[in-house]
Amino acid sequence: LALKKANASITFAKASQAAKSVADCLLLDGDFAHLSEVIDQGRRVINNIERTSILFLMKTVCVFLLSLALLFFKEGHTLYTIENAYLMQASVIAFGGFCFSLERSKEPIRWDYYHNALPKSLISGSFLFLGALLPCLLFAFGAISKESIAPLISVNTVLGGIFALLGLSLPWSKYRRNAFLAVTIMAIFLAFALPRCFIAGLPLSFSFFKDGSFLQEIFQPWNVASISGLNNTASILTFSLYGFVAAPLLSFLLFWMGKKDIFFKKK
Repeated sequence: LALKKANASITFAKASQAAKSVADCLLLDGDFAHLSEVIDQGRRVINNIERTSILFLMKTVCVFLLSLALLFFKEGHTLYTIENAYLMQASVIAFGGFCFSLERSKEPIRWDYYHNALPKSLISGSFLFLGALLPCLLFAFGAISKESIAPLISVNTVLGGIFALLGLSLPWSKYRRNAFLAVTIMAIFLAFALPRCFIAGLPLSFSFFKDGSFLQEIFQPWNVASISGLNNTASILTFSLYGFVAAPLLSFLLFWMGKKDIFFKKK
């Protein structure tokens, strides 16, 4: 009865069949020293799932908020397409989530999943939403052309994603530092290797490779028409404010939230 009511029941291989059928954990060699390994593995799984899920949820929050905001624009949802988030999804969410899911984390589990992941996802998604909304506002006021919206959204969202990953990975360990650098290098590589796709958000057709157009753009993003048009004052100012103010602020907030018990009080 005690094993059945316990939160985590442990028994030995030589115990009765009734005890073994009720227990959550069975020690085959009867050595309690293995329990530390069980706890470490549990911490690794939970902490890594929590960290990577924040990356997926922040994109969901961003797209949800942006879909609501664009209802009030004349151009509507045509200002944003899924291609605008290719760079952030490929480098930060996919590659970054993969790298950080492999970390050997032994940090104690604090609070519950909703306490840890939900506030950080909402904050991160809101900052990504801000980075995606700014180009749409500039277009609405005539400061930039419609072709310049996609590159600005791509750059702003990947910056927000990278700084969000930075805030989630602090304090740094050797593995986290190397993983973060790998994600940053991956984002830069993809942006310069295929700027038409990952910055401008344009499709890569077969004719694009057949006629050799890709040779003029590979590692030369300034040759893409929509990207070359970002040299106006409004675009530069938007990129500077978001990249040097808003995105670093996001990193600080996520790091601070990881250190402080906010939003919820322990029951």
